[in-house]
Amino acid sequence: MVVSANCRPARTEVDLRLVVDSKWAKDDPRFVKECVEPLKNMFSADVWALEFPNYRLETVYLDLENEDENTLWLLNNLLSFFKKGPNRRAFVDLTSAPRDWLYSAFYVSNFFSDTVFYYVKPARSKSPAEYSLQEMTDEGTVSKYPIRAQLTPPLSRWLRPREENSKENNIQYEIFRLIYQIASENLDISKSQEIEISLEQLAQRAKTLPYYRGKPLEDVWKGMSRYFTDIDRFGLFKRFGKMIVTNRKGIVLMRSLFEPKSLDARPP
Repeated sequence: MVVSANCRPARTEVDLRLVVDSKWAKDDPRFVKECVEPLKNMFSADVWALEFPNYRLETVYLDLENEDENTLWLLNNLLSFFKKGPNRRAFVDLTSAPRDWLYSAFYVSNFFSDTVFYYVKPARSKSPAEYSLQEMTDEGTVSKYPIRAQLTPPLSRWLRPREENSKENNIQYEIFRLIYQIASENLDISKSQEIEISLEQLAQRAKTLPYYRGKPLEDVWKGMSRYFTDIDRFGLFKRFGKMIVTNRKGIVLMRSLFEPKSLDARPP
């Protein structure tokens, strides 16, 4: 179980909720017998009590195509769970989840810090020949737009020269530009999977910026360090000792922001 890998079983209180699609349970009697009941047996207290002395299982029936219902249920249950005491962590399974459940999870993720959303990749993928004609010709219904992209600080400060209604340039954007410049001087970043840059080299180059001009090298790096920490959760950079590593996501962003556009790409 996912919980086993993130806790000490003997000391952990486990409250497991098995969420079942109420429409499937109502419309197809075989679903409960062939899918729900085996899962309930697999995760029953009788099976897991030896590993988790404080273990509870509850089966919940929801309309998993109703985004509002999913969202309200997640908010209510997660809030109630965390109010019971400290040192708690919640895990929400997204494996094989319908889109509405995923959208609810995306929304709810903004309200909690100690909640992990995970999925288990199948050992065998479905081949094209296994899709039915009905699945292949299904045109869907009305388009829905449950999620809207919104670039906000601190990430926006790395991707925009300046914030809206601000007269000052973003120092994070300038640091990002320096990383691109240093990397471009030493290798072909279009072919790179990762880029390693010395923190000392980056700090030395940052001293050319007006923001850091005249400051000791150590103070420059300490000042930059908190900006990297601010966006750790986006996984663009990693720090190893005295090196900073930019991954492929960071490389794509750098190239899009700072790489000169070719003449062929310019409008006539």
